[in-house]
Amino acid sequence: MSNETKENKMSNETKDFKKEFPPIDSGEYVGILKEAKLEKMKNGNGKRIAMRFEVQVGDEKRLIFHDLTTSHVKSPVAVEIGRKGADLFLKAVGVEDGLEGVGEDMTAVMDYTDKELIVYVGQDKAREYQDKATGETRVAKAKNKVLTFKAR
Repeated sequence: MSNETKENKMSNETKDFKKEFPPIDSGEYVGILKEAKLEKMKNGNGKRIAMRFEVQVGDEKRLIFHDLTTSHVKSPVAVEIGRKGADLFLKAVGVEDGLEGVGEDMTAVMDYTDKELIVYVGQDKAREYQDKATGETRVAKAKNKVLTFKAR
């Protein structure tokens, strides 16, 4: 078997392992921040804290992703929303004064992995949109989003 054929076979096998998970119902879930890291935004306009939560859904655990905008050259509103999210998260994990209690340092949320909290989860519905680059109509899948947090 040629190397190209082997690579194609491995690529197809990898795709078979990817399992699609439908969004979970909107509501409140016990969750844990499993990972948080500071990243540059793909468009180069700012930075965000990319967060990965694990929430308990019945007998299984599911991953929910959430971003907090820490800086943005075009949208101070996005930064303010990120600050409010960081403040609520910090209070939910026991930082009494929230963002103020960590010297207004939004990246402090990265220090609070593996602490239980309540994660309020909502849904973005599936929708069609126009791809700006190609003009093609595409479909964005339904997905979950974090709405807010509270202490457990």
